[in-house]
Amino acid sequence: MRITNERLTEVAELVEHALDGDYTAQGSIKNQIRNAIHLDVEESHSTSDFPTALKAITNIAFLEQYEQIQSVYPQYTRQYNVNNLRPQAFYSLAFDNSNLPDQNGGQTTVKQSPSGGIPLVPELTEFPTISFVASETSFGVSKYGARVNFSFEMLLNDEWGVLETLPNQLAQLARNQEDIVATEVLASVTGPDAVFFNNTNKNLINTTNGFKSNNPALTVDAVVDATSVIRGRMYNGNPITVNRFALMVPPALEAEARRIIGVSAFQITDPVNGVYMSANPISDITLIVNPWLPVIDKSANVNKTWYVLPVGSEGIRPAVVFSKIRGREAPELRISNVTGNYLGGGEVPGREGSFVNDDIEFRVRHFVGAAGIGFETAAVSNGSAA
Repeated sequence: MRITNERLTEVAELVEHALDGDYTAQGSIKNQIRNAIHLDVEESHSTSDFPTALKAITNIAFLEQYEQIQSVYPQYTRQYNVNNLRPQAFYSLAFDNSNLPDQNGGQTTVKQSPSGGIPLVPELTEFPTISFVASETSFGVSKYGARVNFSFEMLLNDEWGVLETLPNQLAQLARNQEDIVATEVLASVTGPDAVFFNNTNKNLINTTNGFKSNNPALTVDAVVDATSVIRGRMYNGNPITVNRFALMVPPALEAEARRIIGVSAFQITDPVNGVYMSANPISDITLIVNPWLPVIDKSANVNKTWYVLPVGSEGIRPAVVFSKIRGREAPELRISNVTGNYLGGGEVPGREGSFVNDDIEFRVRHFVGAAGIGFETAAVSNGSAA
C-alpha cells in the first residue's frame, strides 16, 4: 500500500470525523496505524512517517478547534505582540508648552498645561521649542502550560475517546487562559482591581471622583453619568476621546444590561413640556458579558459590579493591552516521544505508550500577557450604593 499525499488527505478526513465522535472512523484509524508497521512504502514517506503525519494532522485539528472558540478579551483589549519574554514598556508623552510665547505671528498660543496646541509660525520666523517627558507602563508576556498523562490501557479501553476530546479540551484551556489573563487586569479576588481602579486614577464611580453618586446600581442614568464624566476629562492636557463605549457585566447582570440598552426610547413626563418620548442615550453602547468576572472576583458585590470601557480599547492610550509572542500566537500541542524504536526499525509512536511505564503524555504551551494602560478611559461601580 502506497502512502501518498492523497492518502494523507484521506487520513486527515478520518481524523476529523473521529474527533466529531464517529466511532467507525476511530476504528479505521486504529486499524491503519496497527497495519502501518507492516506497510511496504513505495514513495518518500516511510512507515515511521505515518505516526508523525498523524500527529501533525491531530495538531492541525487542535489549532482549528482553538480558532473556533470565541473569546471575550478582543472586545475590550488592544493587542500588541512582542518578540520575547522580556518586560516591555508602553510609553506616553506629556508635552511641556510653558516656554512658548503667549503670542506668535499675531495669534494667541493655546498653552494649557501640560499640553495644548502648537503656535502659528509666520513666514521665515523661527519655530518655537517645546519639550516633553515620557512616562511608561510595564507589561509583558508569561508562559502558561500543562501536561496530561494517562496509561496505554486507558487509551485501549476508551476506544479513542481520549483522542476524540483531547484537542478540544486543551484548546479550550488555552482560550480560557487568554480571557483569565485579560480579565485579571480589571478584577481581583476582592473586587475591581485596585491597581487599575482607584481614587488616584479617578475611575471608581463615586462623588469624590466627579460622578453623581457612589457605586450606583446599573441603570441608564448611571451609565450616562459614567460615560459623560470620562468624556469630560483631560489627560496630559488633552481631552479624552472615546468613539464607542462598552458595558461589561458578569452573567448575573446580563438580563438587566440588555434591558436598559435594548430600549429604543423612554416616555418622559415633564411639568413644563408635558409627556414626550426621548431616545435611549445608551442604545449605541456595546454589551460585553464576561463569564470570567465571577470566576476571578469573589467579593460579595461581584454580581452587581459593572464596568465601562472603550470598545477594543480604542484611543491613543488603550485601556487594556493584550500581548502574545510574534510567531507563537497560537498554543502548541505536543506528545512525548520517549517510546523507543521497533526492533525492525522505525520510531514507536507516542500513542503506543512510553518505553519505561507505558504512559502517554500530551503537553500544551501558550504565551500570553495583559496590562492596564489607559485608566482614564474606564470606570467601575460595584453596585453597592456605598
